[in-house]
Amino acid sequence: MPKNRTKHETTILVFLVMITLLGIAFFVWRLWLPEKNENREKSVEEEKVENQLKIPQLSIEELKQKIIAGEELILLDVQSYDDHLKATLPETTSIPLDELNNRLTELPKNKTIITIDGGEDCDTCSRAAEILLTSGYTDIKRLDGGVTAWAEAGYPIASGKDITVKNVSSKELNDKITIHDDIVIVDVRELSDYNAGHIPGAQHVSFAGVTKSLQDIPRDKDIIVYDQTGNRSPVVVKQLIREGYLDTFNLLSGIDQWQKDGYAVEK
Repeated sequence: MPKNRTKHETTILVFLVMITLLGIAFFVWRLWLPEKNENREKSVEEEKVENQLKIPQLSIEELKQKIIAGEELILLDVQSYDDHLKATLPETTSIPLDELNNRLTELPKNKTIITIDGGEDCDTCSRAAEILLTSGYTDIKRLDGGVTAWAEAGYPIASGKDITVKNVSSKELNDKITIHDDIVIVDVRELSDYNAGHIPGAQHVSFAGVTKSLQDIPRDKDIIVYDQTGNRSPVVVKQLIREGYLDTFNLLSGIDQWQKDGYAVEK
């Protein structure tokens, strides 16, 4: 009888040990599983970051310098059409990311292509760059910060089909002249009007011949454009921006307002 009881007790003991071990194993598994999932998620995120790091990144200032230097670039906006129409860089090519694979033939392979998106995390422009690189395009870069960073840096934005024009007042222009700020003032009136009286230091460029006179206008300085009343000068500002003159401004209300505010003209 005692022998049978010992066997029984042994069986119970073994059973209890097994239950205990299973419980410990389950507890360890529950602790380890979230960590494993977290590590897996981290790995996916790290892989995404690693892929982005393989794609050359271009800063806003670096892009500006390339534009000023007149480099042949394709600014590829891969935002949705709606977002593209709300705000983009001047002279961009719009191909939304979900259409890119089917429209690669529209993009030449012998030019530098800069992918651009809204700029939140550059995820869209990174994926676009990956598509291009895997499709045989070799000179691909992504714009750091996208449209948002470009606008925050104070550079012109295109909304819809129109480029926004920034104005300066007569006082602001006079302040720049007074402190000898390194600016270029462009008078786009008729030559006879220019000769009759113009803002001190202004150079004459005919309204119709602006694009033919680009060699006379430096790209690395602030450009202030004016006409008689400020009606036609914004057109010239937009032309210059399209030609890579990013720091170009319009004199609000033209030389008429300049003279009304009591500032001198020279002949």
